[in-house]
Amino acid sequence: MSAFDGIALGDASPDEARLVIRAALTDGSPRAAESIYRALRAWTWKCLVDGRRDEELRHWHEIMARTGAYLEVDHKAFANKISTLKELVSESITAGERLSSAEVLQREHVRDILMQIFREPQRRIYRAALLRHFGLGQANLSRVLNMMTVAGLIRRSSFGKQAAFSLTAGGLRAAKILAEREAPVISQRRTGVTTIITSHPIKHEGAKQVIYSKESLHPTRSVNQYEPATFNKAVAG
Repeated sequence: MSAFDGIALGDASPDEARLVIRAALTDGSPRAAESIYRALRAWTWKCLVDGRRDEELRHWHEIMARTGAYLEVDHKAFANKISTLKELVSESITAGERLSSAEVLQREHVRDILMQIFREPQRRIYRAALLRHFGLGQANLSRVLNMMTVAGLIRRSSFGKQAAFSLTAGGLRAAKILAEREAPVISQRRTGVTTIITSHPIKHEGAKQVIYSKESLHPTRSVNQYEPATFNKAVAG
């Protein structure tokens, strides 16, 4: 498996992606530039299919911006293509700002529907099943599902005449956090003292924070961040 597969499959974190891209940029060859572009293109496609609206998108947007700036001198064609991908990610960020998942999770029925999908064996449920389970009217259920879809918590699929809804990557993270918070509290009474045992929120993968790398790709392409000599020559000329 190549170093770019983790990015293309959506498994790499922003910090991991930075390391892979930075290493490829030191190569400076057209093949390396193309590999970077193809990996970021696959990642962007997966991001759009998953309907992501989470905060991590901002880190990926920065990676694309800095990578495009780095490639601008020697590989302008790939820099332009990556710029297009960056704009698509920007649209997803804007959509998330208009209706954030955090805001939507506070709305009536949203958490219940999210957790119901989360408990399904394949994390997918048909619209008809939601109607039966929650007893909502058609219009009310449509309103809630549309709101959750725009916020990037769920995605809609069609199976014949049946509509089904499944969790996006962002919806899955939100559901796991809710599941941990709602886990039963175990009480143990010892000599008249009640000991409360709960899961530690820091250990939950959904609560992990993405840490900015101090050595992020930089558009000025300084020597410490793998500035090729050709860039200095271009400026000097």
